[in-house]
Parts: sequence; C-alpha cells; structure tokens
Amino acid sequence: MTENRTRLDALAGKLIILTMIVAVLHHADHVLRVDHSGWPFISRVTPFTYSLFAYPALLFAFLTRSSLPSASFATVAIITLLTLAAHTFLEPPEHKYSMWALNQSLAPNAPPGTKNLLDTTSEFLAVLSIAISMALNFLLILTSLLLLRNARRAGSPKYNEAT
Repeated sequence: MTENRTRLDALAGKLIILTMIVAVLHHADHVLRVDHSGWPFISRVTPFTYSLFAYPALLFAFLTRSSLPSASFATVAIITLLTLAAHTFLEPPEHKYSMWALNQSLAPNAPPGTKNLLDTTSEFLAVLSIAISMALNFLLILTSLLLLRNARRAGSPKYNEAT
C-alpha cells in the first residue's frame, strides 16, 4: 500500500468513527423526540428500528476499508443514500424543529398530542437537532467520497503507478 493510500485509509477510518459518534447523538435525539423513534425504545417497529443496522454496517466499512475498499465504499454509499432519503422525506427539518421548539409533532404517523420526552420547548434544542442531522448527512457524504477515492486508488493501475 502506498503512503498516500495509507493516509487516505487512516482518514477514512477517522471519518467513519466520527460519523458513528454523530449517528449516536442523532439517534439519541430520535429517542428524545419520540415521534421518530422506534423499537427498542417504543413498542413499534419503525424506520428508526431499521436505521440501527447502520452501526454494524459502519463497523463493517471500518474493518474492511483496507482489505475490501469497494465493499466499504458501497456499504457507506448505501447508508448515505438511505439517510439522505429519510432526512428528506420521512424526517424533514421542520419535524425536528416543531418537536423541540413547539413540543408538538408534525409526523403524520405520530399519535395526536405526542410530546418530546423532556416535555419542553426549546429553540436551542430544535436548532441543535437540525445541526446534528445535517452534520451526519455531511459526514456520510464526505466519508463516501473519500472511500470512493480510496477504492479507485486500490483498484486502478493508473492510480497505483502515479502514487
């Protein structure tokens, strides 16, 4: 492995770890907001429940980024696409804002009168919730692009000769 690819690999590993940390914060926000939570925190299986599979998938990407760079990229790319779709169509920023700033849910599947677990109104928490979600989106995109570059360098003779 060339020195440049080793640096890319190390950076990708750090970004995956940072992404996992931000994902934990984002999922904690889901749990506290209630309206976009799911099993095991409430009795219903929801998209939130399936989103927890991101952790073993990110761990797989972390562990295989050197040995299977294309698989690592594909895994993170799929997580990125699913996350961006969820944050656009299922859980848009106005849902986060309303649940924290107004303590009322805009989620179409939430029972009437659903309030956040802290039963509070806070514009700060509303903005923080949106910022964490956007940071997660950004980190996933950045990590996907870096893993793509790493996979291309690993599989391309052109890149291998140039580095």
